[in-house]
Amino acid sequence: MPLSPWFRFLIVFCLLAGRGGAVEISEILPDNPGGLVDEDGQSPGWIELHNPAPAAVSLAGWHLTDDPLLPAKWTFPGVTLPANGYLVVFASGKDRAVAGSPLHTNFKLDVDGEYLALTNAAGGVVSGFIPSFPKLRRNISYAVVSQNINSPLLTAGAAMRYRVPADGTLGTSWVQPAFDDAAWTSGTLPAGYDAIGGTGAPLLSLDFNDRDNNTTDTTQNGFTSFLIGSTGGNAATQTGAMTRTIGSTPVTLSNTGADPYDDRYRTTPTDGASLTTQRLLRDFVFSRDQTGTSGLDLTVTNLPAHQPCRVTVWSYDSSSPGNRVS
Repeated sequence: MPLSPWFRFLIVFCLLAGRGGAVEISEILPDNPGGLVDEDGQSPGWIELHNPAPAAVSLAGWHLTDDPLLPAKWTFPGVTLPANGYLVVFASGKDRAVAGSPLHTNFKLDVDGEYLALTNAAGGVVSGFIPSFPKLRRNISYAVVSQNINSPLLTAGAAMRYRVPADGTLGTSWVQPAFDDAAWTSGTLPAGYDAIGGTGAPLLSLDFNDRDNNTTDTTQNGFTSFLIGSTGGNAATQTGAMTRTIGSTPVTLSNTGADPYDDRYRTTPTDGASLTTQRLLRDFVFSRDQTGTSGLDLTVTNLPAHQPCRVTVWSYDSSSPGNRVS
């Protein structure tokens, strides 16, 4: 299986304690003078609930309480909180629990701070401020604050061990904490599978050849010749696209910008770099760029579908000193 250098996990920091379900007490306002008004024209304190889950949750038989000894102090009627929905319950002491009408608890919130919990039908705490929310000022609400933190557990370059199994005899034993992987191959991250590569034969190997010196001597062993022209000497230049079909694979060479491209035949360079015939072909194609904005495009089509391919290109600078191969 592919390995990724990054495993991420989510840490949620919140001011809400005792959280154990999808629905949460998301915000409260104990002292609400002149703010949100109820059906009586009054502005009591309120409690906001939020359902962050992708499915609706029925609150029928659930409770709100400000007393840890009375988990079912006030009971919800048959109301449903939709997915990612919000519901406001007035903490007014009016004790109203009629589905479809404004909801009022039978207790009020203490501005000096107190215990507050949402409990399910069995009396278990689903969400709550435990042991209490803090003392709050007038018209200042208290809300859940969440922060998502991405923390890398494994980074590039971290040590690892791997094995490509020949069969399924390992089963799931290798995922156990006590599994001994000492016999596995050591390496460093990142790691994964290549669909094409390793010791497999390459799909395509091209040698861009000089048009006047296209001989066995100028074509690297194991490579297929790609002539960029059919007539003219070394000074001849080419513009526009040129396509050669190698086997069943069309390959198109073209120039970017207004400058043409050309071919050259050179003997193997003898500068200080390790330039062997395995690393550098004796002839090549290049852009006659005079402005720094032109170049060459190579387009390969008809490759295997849905498979990654690795491309290796050798470049040689005939005029710069030092190591001229990249």
